Amino acid sequence: MEIILRYLYSFFLWIYWPGMVIYIVFQFYTNNNIENSKKKQANFIGKIIMIICTYCLISGGVYQYTYHNLLSFIEYDQSKYTYIWCSIGIVLLEVLAFIVTETDNYSRIVIVRFPVTKKLLLFLHLSVLGVLILHLLLKAFYRVNFGIVVWRMELFLSFLIPIIYEFISSFNIMLSSRKEYLCVNNVFSQSLLISDDSHPYTFVQNSDNSFTISNGENSINTFPLKEYQIAKLKEL
Repeated sequence: MEIILRYLYSFFLWIYWPGMVIYIVFQFYTNNNIENSKKKQANFIGKIIMIICTYCLISGGVYQYTYHNLLSFIEYDQSKYTYIWCSIGIVLLEVLAFIVTETDNYSRIVIVRFPVTKKLLLFLHLSVLGVLILHLLLKAFYRVNFGIVVWRMELFLSFLIPIIYEFISSFNIMLSSRKEYLCVNNVFSQSLLISDDSHPYTFVQNSDNSFTISNGENSINTFPLKEYQIAKLKEL
């Protein structure tokens, strides 16, 4: 069991942690009024903690150890049950990631700038994980070995694709479910508007299909939108 937990920990760090860090640093917002100083502080502290933890993992050699540990997972034969339970663990981690993402999206409305690219990257991510799990099961039941080069490619893609996926997802427009705040997010720049009964949102469409959104006191500009995204924005 200790061996299985060690490998599952390595898979978590390798596949899920990088995307989670990018999500929290570039997309993490509180659902309550972010003008509240305590909420702002919590938001900022959450991002700083993730950056510090990641720095400590890298500088402490944890990622280097994780990589070599995962290489040895295929290079040296493990017990059949180790491969099976690790496959189940990866599936459960993916289900958990999906539940967390959907729960977070339930509390807000999101318009993504590159929806097709995002869907393609999600498909690639699931495909790579599917191949990786198939590889583990074939290794478990039939002792099929595709070689260390193939395994390294699987590890490389399973590490890289979630990072690109979260980066692309960081170009978006977010609106809280209660419509109390609206944020235009372009990775490193975050423009926020707060709305209440006396400061409703107004939308002005520009010539390039971008929008200028105002609450009567401040205004922000969106990125150019497609027709169905414009329709969705106008429904807000």
